[in-house]
Formats: sequence, structure tokens, C-alpha cells
Amino acid sequence: MAYLQVVLIVDDSRLIVERLIALLNEQHYVKEVLISHSYEDAIKLIDLNSDIDTFILDVKLPGKSGLDILQYLKAKDYEAKNIIVLTDAPSKELMERCLTLGAHHFLNKFSEFEKIPELIKNNSR
Repeated sequence: MAYLQVVLIVDDSRLIVERLIALLNEQHYVKEVLISHSYEDAIKLIDLNSDIDTFILDVKLPGKSGLDILQYLKAKDYEAKNIIVLTDAPSKELMERCLTLGAHHFLNKFSEFEKIPELIKNNSR
């Protein structure tokens, strides 16, 4: 049986966030979408919401990065079911680092963006 998911989007691009919200609002398996544009705001949301199922993290953020959020989640032993990292500058080294830090998926935000709903849907089973 599928369950409804809480998704946290962490991206400083308002355009990317708007596109993600539009994609996710169409999905029946998404209960709530939380938004953050910075590391600091993301940490506050993570600490206040222990029921986040899916994280969508941009690598490049103002100040600290999406990698810092991955390190925070790992240090807190946060049981995230699904962590999707988005980047506009993918490399094998960056992908390996993200996966080592606990990411489940590593996507190029320009060519693999449309995969996100399916990755979340597959996690809601």
C-alpha cells in the first residue's frame, strides 16, 4: 500500500523550486512539500519535521552546500527514505561523494529533472 510523502526541496533557484512544486502537486502520493532556499533554513525545517520522507537537495546553495546538508543528515542519523541530489555541474567525483554521504539519487537538473516524480513514487511503496 502506498503512503503519502512529505518532501523537502532545498534549492536557491526560485524557478527550479516552482517547477518542482508544479511537478509534485500533480502527484497523488505527495502529502506536503516544504521549501527552503538555504542551508540554514533547511536545517531548521529538518529539526522541526522528523517525518520528511524525501529530500531534493541542490548542491550549490548560498553559504553551505547540499553536501553540508547530507553531512548533517548523516551525523544526526536521520532516517531519510529518499535523498535526491540535483546539480547543474555533474561529475563522477561529485556523484561518488554524494552517494557516500547518503544520497540515493544524483541527477543533472537540466537533463534528468523529469525523473524526480518517478523516483519519489517508487519510494512511496
